[in-house]
Amino acid sequence: MLSLVKKICSVLMILWFYVVGIFLHAYNPTLDEKSLIVNIQGKIDELAVQDLTSIEPLYDRVVAVRKSKEMSSDYPERKMYILQQLEIYIYDSYLQLNEQKIDLESDYSILKYVDQDIAFTNKYYIPADLTMLFPTETLILSTSDDLSYMMIRETVLPWLQELAFAFEKKFWTPMKINSAWRSFEFQRDWFTQECRDSWLCAKPGHSEHQSWLCVDISWMFWDQYMWMKEQAHLYWFHQSYQKWAEIDWYPEEKRHWRYLWVELATELYESWLTFTEWFKINKDLID
Repeated sequence: MLSLVKKICSVLMILWFYVVGIFLHAYNPTLDEKSLIVNIQGKIDELAVQDLTSIEPLYDRVVAVRKSKEMSSDYPERKMYILQQLEIYIYDSYLQLNEQKIDLESDYSILKYVDQDIAFTNKYYIPADLTMLFPTETLILSTSDDLSYMMIRETVLPWLQELAFAFEKKFWTPMKINSAWRSFEFQRDWFTQECRDSWLCAKPGHSEHQSWLCVDISWMFWDQYMWMKEQAHLYWFHQSYQKWAEIDWYPEEKRHWRYLWVELATELYESWLTFTEWFKINKDLID
């Protein structure tokens, strides 16, 4: 009983620390609004890694503070804007799967599903929360004169970095990324000039890479690949194409890893399903 009380007190202290931290960051006059929001998002992601169950209470607290009439008069408009953005970030990044409606259709959704028949609604879709991938000690990039395709959504970056850190710690070698985002134009040129076979590569407007949620990892040894299959879901990643064209539309791709919600990535891992199989099973229930 005493240990349970200590655990509850510990969680409450962590939540209070992060809420206070939000307030302190929001009053920092040396940072612009975007820098503040990105900074605090990083803190929220750190908390999620430590204790995912604390995220929903944190969300409730942020909403309560933002909506409080007593607090509104004491906080400048800038702070209210930041709290609103954090409210959206926490919901979109961590809580959406808890809702009855799971969004598999909206282009911006973390769970956006595409295949040979289902495309992006806006073929030129580009999300707003983009960031450049930069090489680190644990994450290196393939060499190229054009690094514009080495971009990813900000929501994905901290989890990719955590995955790369764990990979490097296990194998004493950094994870190497060959590609990330691919625009509609890039996929169109690749499809018409290099591939021309929809069973080998995605048609323009149908590629998961256009979601900005995917990376292609350079060739891995067998033990590295098996480690990825066992560990990637802990960092919200899933190997999209595992069971060949009859099931997943495309041949097996050991290099292709897509960011999903931790609950779904874990469910797919535990049930030995691919995202495509899960979609076929659940799409009617979700609609």
